[in-house]
Amino acid sequence: KTIIKKLTNLSLYILTILCINNVQAQVIQTENFDSGVFPPAGWNITGGPGSLWVTRNAGTFPTCNPHSAPSMARFSSRMQVSGTQELMTSAVVDFSGNISGATPTFSMWVYRDGTSTAGDSLTVFVNTSTSLTGATRIGAVARSRFFILPVNELLDGWYQYTFNVPSTFSADTNYFLLNGTS
Repeated sequence: KTIIKKLTNLSLYILTILCINNVQAQVIQTENFDSGVFPPAGWNITGGPGSLWVTRNAGTFPTCNPHSAPSMARFSSRMQVSGTQELMTSAVVDFSGNISGATPTFSMWVYRDGTSTAGDSLTVFVNTSTSLTGATRIGAVARSRFFILPVNELLDGWYQYTFNVPSTFSADTNYFLLNGTS
């Protein structure tokens, strides 16, 4: 696309719930970005300080409150050149204890609204390193609730999206890579 200034933000509350899907699901790790330290311990942002990934207590463009107080992570795409991307990587996640063979999942809450038709989105990858090289895409969510990514939503609001982790990620060193795109 041509160089266009973006007038939207992809406001996200990412509550990562990494579970093993079975009758007695086990939550391996959660992150709600409420610690006051951003990025949280073990997490990494490719842009470093002053990056497009920030933490906020209230959202603007669109206006929203965090899914659960007091904070949320946000990919700030407002006023960015179309196609601008930045990566936020989770702390290491250990799937080696999955002796049942159940499918692990990655879950997050995303605020979606109808004020924008821009293609702002968040793509989720999993990898055994903190790099997108060799990473496996497990899902994506558009900011606009009108985009079928992964589904249309009827109303503005917070929606939870859950993606399965391929069984090939069964070792003790795995990462989730959240790639924001304006």
